[in-house]
Amino acid sequence: MKIAFVGKGGSGKTSHAALFTHYLLHSGYAVFALDGDINMHLPSFFGVDAMAHPHLAHVSHAEQIKKFLRGTNERIRSEAEMKKTTPPGRGSRLLSWQLLDHPELRHLFSSPDPRMRLGVVGTYDTEHIGATCYHNHLSIAENLLSHFMDPSAVVVMDMVAGTDAFASSLFTQFDVLVLQIEPTLRGLQVYHQYMALAEASGVAQRVVVVGNKIRTAEQESFIRESIPEEILLGVLPELSLLQRFDIDAVVPRQDEVFHVYAKMGERVLQTLHRLRLKPREHLNNLQKLHARYASQAHVMRAHGDLSGQIDHDFCMHEQV
Repeated sequence: MKIAFVGKGGSGKTSHAALFTHYLLHSGYAVFALDGDINMHLPSFFGVDAMAHPHLAHVSHAEQIKKFLRGTNERIRSEAEMKKTTPPGRGSRLLSWQLLDHPELRHLFSSPDPRMRLGVVGTYDTEHIGATCYHNHLSIAENLLSHFMDPSAVVVMDMVAGTDAFASSLFTQFDVLVLQIEPTLRGLQVYHQYMALAEASGVAQRVVVVGNKIRTAEQESFIRESIPEEILLGVLPELSLLQRFDIDAVVPRQDEVFHVYAKMGERVLQTLHRLRLKPREHLNNLQKLHARYASQAHVMRAHGDLSGQIDHDFCMHEQV
């Protein structure tokens, strides 16, 4: 199962991703946590220094991951031809939680908890300043997500801020997208913008909303009156354990997170189970998106015809 926490910068998506990860770990789940935000704040919720952590988007690391995922897939002639939307096919390696410990990959991921593997996409290196955009960094996260198929584990991603996910294949990679909104007119504006893009992208049915940073009854009423009841999971108040973390860097404990977050965590988890995509649906989505990417004129000019990377006879559910 794969879930992403999305929202505008400062809406609390990283905090909520961390809370849900702690909740899952306390509940006995295996978790692959992926920080896809340029600010890289998720690791610190688990006592990890993001700047010292391997960055998956680093050229050498991305090449290692692509080589591993490519496997013996003859439709992909080289790592350079493995694009952000390239779907798995016969010969590809599908990732599981256990395979993150493979000798070729284990140095790229950390284990803040025995049941957790953490990956950090990374931020700009000095040579990238003024030369590239962050979407290029996110392509390796797209590859990891499209090849991760483990029914026994949960992928939790702290997503890039705002609507940037719609500039990549990230929006289609998840069973559930949890949109955080603050009780403000700006927060509501982001909600409407996000839902319009989700509707146009065919994933609106996978978006649920959480009102975040609620301080007063009036703010809660504002959220409940503004968001349709059928997609609103509820509201989260400002939590003292998060304030301690922000001010004194006191990493939250799983038991205290579970105590204050259990009801919301259960709602999010139930939604994840309810909306979970079947492997065939997931593969169909990936193949459609790659066909669209490969048909663009500039892609054809730069890389030739990449539509042959789609393996219509590949059965992902058999591999799983």
